[in-house]
Amino acid sequence: MAFELYKGPIPEGLLVLHTCDIPVCCNPNHLFLGTHQDNMDDMVKKNRQARNKGELSGSAKLTDEQVLEIFHSDLAGVKLAEKFNVHPTLISWIKHGKNWSHVTGLYRNNESHLQ
Repeated sequence: MAFELYKGPIPEGLLVLHTCDIPVCCNPNHLFLGTHQDNMDDMVKKNRQARNKGELSGSAKLTDEQVLEIFHSDLAGVKLAEKFNVHPTLISWIKHGKNWSHVTGLYRNNESHLQ
């Protein structure tokens, strides 16, 4: 929407890409048009492609064991976030299968817990 407001319509087949790599960014100076392939090429050029999941990722702040503790905990999300020194949104994502689902078995699409 931000792109269209500031720069005009998005031609069919094109996507709005971000120079800043922040998906929610709506600064029109950070937005440009490109194809899916342009987006994939940009990802590789900036070395942003996925490599390792979970605790194997160099940027992981949690271990698989901690994720399972969070997933099974009855503590409030804010308390868990404080305990593990992460943002409360991450706690919510873990609880709802939007993140670390390879550990919890809870997948956002079918909401089933796989044993």
